[in-house]
Amino acid sequence: MKRLLFFIAALCFTGIADTVSAQEKAADTKNKKAAKKLPEPKRPPGVLVIGNGNAAWAAGLQAAKSGVLSTILLQQEDFQLSPVSESLQSGILAELTALLSKARPGADLKNVYTEPAVAGAVLKKWADSIKDLTVLRDVKALKIERAGRGWSVKTSDGKTLKARVLVLAGAADMSQVKGFSNMTPQALAFGYEDNRYRTSAGAGAAGNTFYPLYNLYQESQENLVFANAPGAGFVLGQAAGAVAAYAAFFDLKTSQSDLKKIQGELMAFKLALVPFADIAASDPNWRAIQQIGLPGIVKGIKNGPALEFQPDREITYQEIRQPMKDFYYKAQIWFDDFPEGPMTIEKVINMASYVGNKSPQTARAEAEKRWSSVYRFPGKFDAEKIATRREFAVLLYDFLTPKPFDVRVDKNGNVLR
Repeated sequence: MKRLLFFIAALCFTGIADTVSAQEKAADTKNKKAAKKLPEPKRPPGVLVIGNGNAAWAAGLQAAKSGVLSTILLQQEDFQLSPVSESLQSGILAELTALLSKARPGADLKNVYTEPAVAGAVLKKWADSIKDLTVLRDVKALKIERAGRGWSVKTSDGKTLKARVLVLAGAADMSQVKGFSNMTPQALAFGYEDNRYRTSAGAGAAGNTFYPLYNLYQESQENLVFANAPGAGFVLGQAAGAVAAYAAFFDLKTSQSDLKKIQGELMAFKLALVPFADIAASDPNWRAIQQIGLPGIVKGIKNGPALEFQPDREITYQEIRQPMKDFYYKAQIWFDDFPEGPMTIEKVINMASYVGNKSPQTARAEAEKRWSSVYRFPGKFDAEKIATRREFAVLLYDFLTPKPFDVRVDKNGNVLR
């Protein structure tokens, strides 16, 4: 039974769970019925978020969505949301925007975020609907102490809260609190010359900055996650919540974080890790474009302050040759065998099949079959047509093994051979 409960719990971490077979589902259903007669297993302490701004809400909500018991310790009566600066709305911010739009149809949302009567009511209703989320209002942290591998927090209402992972988020006033050393994660200017973008979450207005995930914690202060940068927004908070949830869920130290799996979890909740301004979360090819764009196989294009994918632009031999060689040994052979020239649909499928050890004939037949129904591409399949950046990303995502996103990199984003 212990093994069963662990198996069920492991499926809760959305972005990490493996596909469950029909036989396992049947066995799971049968054993769940039997488990109802047993007392509820005691869940381990989870994530405690201290703060009351955009980042605090996003961190607590993401940790709870990832299947971890989570508490947000507000230092005031209600959340103090700031006007949103992120130009690209995805993940939790996109969800909140939709809820606020419904609550105040036609209103300027920049103002609605700061209206306690509207935003506060929306957040309260949302929090009440999340099973694993608790919000404690108008309570301050007075002292923070280590408790085993986790934390013990003494509060102004005379209670002691325990948690596996502590997140300091947004506007948390920790100046008078003893028990830890503060740190502020720094957003870096986005640029492809710095490979850390591959292990990061996009942040800032127009996608011109990013937060390396490993900068959200320190090895010297295990299971303490920081999302308290000035003007910290929903992107930083959601990323911090996923980092904290990973350590709490699997009972690990934050220094043992698997950044790929954490990024996968964030994508499962539709957070744009690469904030392409022209690719909405509702785009049918969103995940493929994110997973090809994050490793830099297809790089974004600057258009003023915005980073764009420009999906309808034709892909070129020159722009993909070096990135593909960097990630795949067999790509070096393919580019040596195929001279420079237009990257037709046929050529893209041939390259993906060769590098991914698949039959090009089978891949072509599958691509033709999926062209409209699965990929949602306009027009008919034409093997001689030059591929667009969108078509290239989707075909690679579908037929290349391992996917570029799954190729191992170190914390600085350098490919590991």
